Amino acid sequence: MAAALAPASRRKREKSSDASVSASPGKVWSYYTKLRGPCVECNVCRKQLSFHNSTASLRDHLAKRHGASAQTPRSDEPDLHGQDGAPKRLKQVLPEKDAEGEVGVIADLVLEMICHDLHPLSVVTDKGFGLLFGYFEPGVSLPSPVQLSGLLWHRYAMMKLQLRSRLLDSQAMVLSVETWSSRSNHLCQAVTAHTVDGDWQVARYVLQSQHLPASRADAGLVERLCSAVAEYGLPRSAVSCVVHDHSSSMMAYARTLSAAHSWSSVCCAAHALQTSVAEGLKVQAVQEALTGAREIISHFQWDTKASCILNAKLEAMNKARPAPDTALCWISTLQMCQGLLDIKWAILAIIEEDAVQDLPEPQWKLLQDLVSALRVIWIVTEFLQEEQNACVSAVMPCVHAMLSALSHFSEDCSDAIKAAVNRIRDAICCHWDVMDEAKHLANPAVTASFLDPRFKELSFLKPGARLELHARVLNLLAHPEPPAKPGAEEEAAFPLGLGQDGFACVTHNDLYDLLLGKDPAENMSEARQQLESYIVEPLCKRSTNPFHWWKNNHHRFPELAKLAQRYLAIPASAVPPERAFSAKRSAMEQRRAVLEQNHMEHILFIHHNMDLLALCKAE
Repeated sequence: MAAALAPASRRKREKSSDASVSASPGKVWSYYTKLRGPCVECNVCRKQLSFHNSTASLRDHLAKRHGASAQTPRSDEPDLHGQDGAPKRLKQVLPEKDAEGEVGVIADLVLEMICHDLHPLSVVTDKGFGLLFGYFEPGVSLPSPVQLSGLLWHRYAMMKLQLRSRLLDSQAMVLSVETWSSRSNHLCQAVTAHTVDGDWQVARYVLQSQHLPASRADAGLVERLCSAVAEYGLPRSAVSCVVHDHSSSMMAYARTLSAAHSWSSVCCAAHALQTSVAEGLKVQAVQEALTGAREIISHFQWDTKASCILNAKLEAMNKARPAPDTALCWISTLQMCQGLLDIKWAILAIIEEDAVQDLPEPQWKLLQDLVSALRVIWIVTEFLQEEQNACVSAVMPCVHAMLSALSHFSEDCSDAIKAAVNRIRDAICCHWDVMDEAKHLANPAVTASFLDPRFKELSFLKPGARLELHARVLNLLAHPEPPAKPGAEEEAAFPLGLGQDGFACVTHNDLYDLLLGKDPAENMSEARQQLESYIVEPLCKRSTNPFHWWKNNHHRFPELAKLAQRYLAIPASAVPPERAFSAKRSAMEQRRAVLEQNHMEHILFIHHNMDLLALCKAE
């Protein structure tokens, strides 16, 4: 009987196999289109494959790339062909247990895209985004703005805890303030923390971003800074300096911060240079020449015929058309004038034919001299954009080099250019108190330059001023600030330990220290030795990264290294240098201006603190 059943079972399997093979090619070809030769194209992903009289590779592609198999459809399965006979798109069918997990992953990825590229949460309701998403994931719904809002808040809270832990471990912290206008002309302000950790790694973290109320847009900065520090459980003594612009209100706040919290203040180098150059460009003759240059550029923007002729000439010359400048960026003015001078003869030839008013030759000469003067300052901005020059230690050498170069400007320049250069020099001197030696030495940027092994000779100072700065540094070493600890401000002013009998267990020297302070002579010998050893240390090349140098040498100058961490943590500009010295607003700045008020702080926090996001995911 068993022998009789074996052939029958074998015949049944062969029949089933034949049916599957005969049905499978039709099933496979419903997802492919034959092209010329042996090529076929997948109707799902449009990928082209080779067909060699076997559908095995085609079935493998469907299984591996689209998670589907080409088996004979069951009677209860829906027809995969449309009413017009065209094959429908292949749908990736996930196991039931993975559907919820996939929705969570998609929500995470959408939120990450929103935070990375600074989109509003409402982007998921846009029709175009929905169509694009539906093409790749036809069976999954996009998360709603309400769902994303909850996920955004959760991620913000988790990253905030990580940032608090990291700030508590930092060795030095500096705050910077950035202000911008939203698309609706509301002022916004961000507070950023700059830190240097024990491994001499520099980091920049956004603490707060908020819309300022119209009635108090220019007030309450001190309270906002203190609130940002307290929000992360840090004492106010953890902050050593604040970087801000040079507006009159900010300067008033700087005096308040110094008096109330002993926070020093530094003017943002990018803002100081912008206001200084703007003063020089106010000279009447310079304004007239710039107005004429803008009119020429505007003519080629609006005159189609002249624009086509100019494009043909520039293509032959391999030159680019100059773009009009913006009032808030002097670098764009420099680029406009430089671009105009580069294609001067091509422009003159076209203007002469069109009978358009040309610039007089003296104004062309004025623009050329203006470019030469502004290029001196532009070189400084290029220098400050290099990684090793991002801290404030590189600012003072650049300031004095600028002043020296501008003072020796060509004698052949016109009176207008000389007047513009003098205005720029005066504004620079005012911003950095160059003419007031006492205020100049009190600027944290000068101390930072000394603690930078590339500029420690302070060649821009007079010999007497150098000795005075050395004495200041020695005094800082002899009276180091105690490390900031959470809750330290709530401790008693005289933290005396009490014995079992209730009396203070202190010596006379402890009492003297409480009354008069620590004896400076105890630390003076070691501090002086470290300072003198550092002064005679060979200078480093300008390409040296000061943080790398201190990482390798901090054990030789331990007390001086603590001071260097505090001062080298101060950035040269309130925003990243590549953005501070850019000729135009970046795409991210434009997107930032249209973020919804309710979610702006959370999105910007995650965007700027992306490395914390990786840490959160790891945990």
